[in-house]
Amino acid sequence: MAKLVRLREWAVAGVLATTALLACVNLACAAEAAKPPAVLFTSGLHQAYFTKPLHAEGIELHTCSPAQLPERLPTGDYNAAVVTGGLADAKVVEALNAFMAAGGGVLLLPGEKWREAEWLAHQKFLEGHGARFDWVIIHERDPGRVVQAFQCPLQFTESVSPPFNDDVSGLLYYHRGNQEGSTAPVSVSGDANWMPVVKASPTAEAVPYEAEKRAIVRPYIPARSELAPTLLAARQVGKGRLAAVGINPEWIFASPGNCPPVEDMMTRGQGGKPSDWIRLYANLFRWLGEPTLAAGKGGKPTPAALLESTFKPKPPEVLRDWTQAPPILDQDQLPGLVGARSNHSGGKATVAEWVAAAKAAGLRYLVFLEPLAGTTEESFTKLKADCQRTNDVDATFFACPGIWWRDAHTRTAQFFFGENVQYPLATIPLTADRAMFDNSKGLPEQVRTKYIFDYVFEQMGYKGPTGYFRHDESEIPPWEYKMNNMFVIHSTENGKTLDNHFDDFAFLQAQQMYYAPLSIALMDSPDQIAATLRDGWTVVNTAPGEFGDGSYSKEYGEGVAAMRKLFTEELAWLRPYQYITQGPRLLAWRGRWEVVVPWGEWFRPDLWRYQARLHVVSEAGLKDIAILSNGRELYHFRPGGAKEFDRTFEFENSQQRSIYPIVTDVNGRQAIGSYIRNTNTLQNEFICGDRCNYLSSGTSLTKDGRYHFYKSGNMNGYTHNKGGWYGTVAPSATLTLDYPTLPIDGAGSGKDSPSFVFAPAVAVADYPPISHINCRPRFVLAGPDVVIGGGYVDNVITDPSSWGNAWSWWSPVKPNPFVEGFGQVTSFAAYSDGLRAGWYEFQLAARQDLGGADAKMPVRYTHTRFTEFRDAGGAVYTAADLAKMPESGPFGVGAYLLVDAEGGPAGLVSLDDGLVYTRKGNEISLGARPAAGGLAAGAKLATRIGFVGSPAGTSLDTLRAFFAAMQALPPESKIQAASQRADAIALHLDGAGRGAEVKIPAVPLRANRALLLEGMNDTWDVWLLDRARPAPNWRQLPMVDGTAYAAVFADEAIDLFLGHPVIADRPELRISLCNTLPGKWLVSIHNPTERAITARVESAKAWTPFTLPARSCEIAAGSSLDLAVEAAQP
Repeated sequence: MAKLVRLREWAVAGVLATTALLACVNLACAAEAAKPPAVLFTSGLHQAYFTKPLHAEGIELHTCSPAQLPERLPTGDYNAAVVTGGLADAKVVEALNAFMAAGGGVLLLPGEKWREAEWLAHQKFLEGHGARFDWVIIHERDPGRVVQAFQCPLQFTESVSPPFNDDVSGLLYYHRGNQEGSTAPVSVSGDANWMPVVKASPTAEAVPYEAEKRAIVRPYIPARSELAPTLLAARQVGKGRLAAVGINPEWIFASPGNCPPVEDMMTRGQGGKPSDWIRLYANLFRWLGEPTLAAGKGGKPTPAALLESTFKPKPPEVLRDWTQAPPILDQDQLPGLVGARSNHSGGKATVAEWVAAAKAAGLRYLVFLEPLAGTTEESFTKLKADCQRTNDVDATFFACPGIWWRDAHTRTAQFFFGENVQYPLATIPLTADRAMFDNSKGLPEQVRTKYIFDYVFEQMGYKGPTGYFRHDESEIPPWEYKMNNMFVIHSTENGKTLDNHFDDFAFLQAQQMYYAPLSIALMDSPDQIAATLRDGWTVVNTAPGEFGDGSYSKEYGEGVAAMRKLFTEELAWLRPYQYITQGPRLLAWRGRWEVVVPWGEWFRPDLWRYQARLHVVSEAGLKDIAILSNGRELYHFRPGGAKEFDRTFEFENSQQRSIYPIVTDVNGRQAIGSYIRNTNTLQNEFICGDRCNYLSSGTSLTKDGRYHFYKSGNMNGYTHNKGGWYGTVAPSATLTLDYPTLPIDGAGSGKDSPSFVFAPAVAVADYPPISHINCRPRFVLAGPDVVIGGGYVDNVITDPSSWGNAWSWWSPVKPNPFVEGFGQVTSFAAYSDGLRAGWYEFQLAARQDLGGADAKMPVRYTHTRFTEFRDAGGAVYTAADLAKMPESGPFGVGAYLLVDAEGGPAGLVSLDDGLVYTRKGNEISLGARPAAGGLAAGAKLATRIGFVGSPAGTSLDTLRAFFAAMQALPPESKIQAASQRADAIALHLDGAGRGAEVKIPAVPLRANRALLLEGMNDTWDVWLLDRARPAPNWRQLPMVDGTAYAAVFADEAIDLFLGHPVIADRPELRISLCNTLPGKWLVSIHNPTERAITARVESAKAWTPFTLPARSCEIAAGSSLDLAVEAAQP
């Protein structure tokens, strides 16, 4: 009955509104004919899907930013505005209201809920005019009205009101959930002034999205479901008009370049259903523009740039002038403690008493961590109110509310603090005593981590500091923590040590998980502050001020206000903003321009340079300063008791580093800094903000200057995600220019392409299912030329009901009783709109005798279907020849298999004579059949399998040609190296600690040639000098474990020197170079040892950008010698 009443209300409102609207339809027909409506959009426009077809319907289009609306709207050039943002700005709201008062039309869209202030501003604007967007999921109940588009269902309706239905046969709209990272269509409800323009079909139902956790959104969840909900509504507003559509711009006019469902919806239709949104919008814009058209306003012609071909070759990036680089200044020092317990949860003092004691101790902030077990919603609300009152009175001190909790199943302890912190919603299950989150039900009924995502991600938006502590009390290993941005290294409870977990912190930082260090001191009384400061750790916030990394810049200001702002935002990958200390102070630990987006520019010294400054002081005197990077010591300084250390480090952005300092004073007291993360987007990898999965991508250019953004050939990144084992490579994924995708987080990319799952499966009794092997991530190397990463197989699940992937695994682990070791990908940079190649390798060892394994294939590494198979002897088999192909046999070096697919072909090639295959039809497994004793306890199982992928439309001939060209160099090639060997993927060179020179003619392949320079000093820079191109023709190469990696264009003649530009007769030294300015170089020679070193240092003969004559240098213990070198004159 309630539904019928609401529908009847809409029907009456629709009749009244329709009468009023139709009375206006004919008012300005003559003006319409003379001047088309001009519409101003506050976003970009998709030319093919929207701009051109709408312009063909007689609509003029323009774009501007939301901030430009107050300037543009009063000009009289425009008849309507489409507003996608800016309503949090009072000036924009004023301009829109004035525009409507003058007869203008406005179309409003909902916005994204994770941009909370903007989303709420859209709702408030609409509410001011008698309507709102209802938070619902729209389900079409009639299967005959649902069609499947590219990775997306579309729902059909013909319910369009006149006059908007002119030449509109029907409309498709997409169906999705309202989760984070994806916007779903929502309905519009309004008072009697509003009329429905587009309604979902009579069999469609708008269901209230009760699962919503964000506090600002929940008031917009309707009380009941609604049949045939309104998707688009309109009304008269004085002289002007207002419309609202419950679909966001990325699904209408600002979609990705190739987004088939949007084209289906706008014009093309799908599954036999027409869809005429373009005509609908043309009709809507004519109606919105009628009053101003009648007044002779608007009609400004569309700029030619919006209609012309959008392709223009990308120009080179602007020269970065390092002489104008802003200095890296000292940072604010805001000392504080995390862990006070107020009287609202059983502590012994009020918020005011705690704050008074903290101020008296010289602190600038104090974080309250109220235990959920001792807190109620009412008491937590009082805590937040008390903190707010304190902050309102004194802006120089921050009383920060927070909470910590456990889960019922594993008793894992997590915290969240900052002004976004909230008591859990009633819809998030707690135990009966409301002391813990209730995740007691596991699979198949429920995912045990759901409470984390519901509370931290959905309810609080992941906006604030959060992490885990009491590590020893948790059954979950630290690498499996979800939704966290800080790592607690040290913690105490009323003076008793709980955590001392630097080793775990160091391991996670080495895996590029980017945690800010934190210490927690749980205290019941303010009397404990003095002892905590004396004996424990202080958390110092450095109030970010100017916050930019080379790809963006943002100003936070200084002091407590900056800290408060910071703690209301996502802290996923921000630059250093805090450190923990027992005494030493890090006055500066910041980078300058550490992220570069060069879009295909491989030789840009001005862009690849970045800096990091460390300024440390200690009243006691400094003993040791270690700079760690990716689990290794990059620098080790020994100040010898000096009170101050100040150094600016110069780096080349050739490989990712996650560097952080550990400072020790003469009394053994330490400070631990946060990470400085550098990235070169030619190819990079990073952990997602939720700290669950890795992501890899590249930004390249085609030879004619077209942008190409490609992703890794894996599920997410090359480094394997935590959770159940899933080592997957999809070599051809996203290699096709302008591949199809959707405007959602985690969208599929491109059409189906071959995917190879690599997993170590041993054919013995009780061997665990592959998904029960826990993956502990293993990051190795990431740079423009190569990314290397994988995972360890050392552990297995203990609780199958807590199984899951990177987001849902919540099981303790135990040692894998069968094997240990790792699997990992080495993937070289893709050639834009061409091939990508690399290999997967396993380095395993048997933990027990595996001799009882199946004799045919004791160890399986991967399984796939194939289109073509070639054995090592050259015999080729296709689907037509399967009867002739043996069902098992060797898969030795030279053997390959190819898989054709719509999204692009891919292939696997043997790099190991120990491989074998078994098959059934065209389904094939690759693995190992070790010789006698090869499966005994302690036996090594190692293999490499190469892969290659190519864009859609590539023939298998291209893959065959690639294998041939890589493993057999052209006869004109000239190589100077200690030794060399080529395989089907790469050329391996022994640099013998010095380098190699390589000349290889061009081959007609759209591919990169992979080069490995092995046997190098791991602590001396390796650079590439490309003699075939003009200067600057040098760049540093990524290197790990004495091997440097390079990817160079195979379709261009190669003439290279690869090696150490500067060498010394003392290998324990560390040598690095930076091309600081045109013609100027800095050579840094670092001595990490405890004794002074005298060494002979000189440049390599084959290195020509500069000459460093041989000289004797003395480098003091734990110090660096910097040599300024001028470039060689031509």
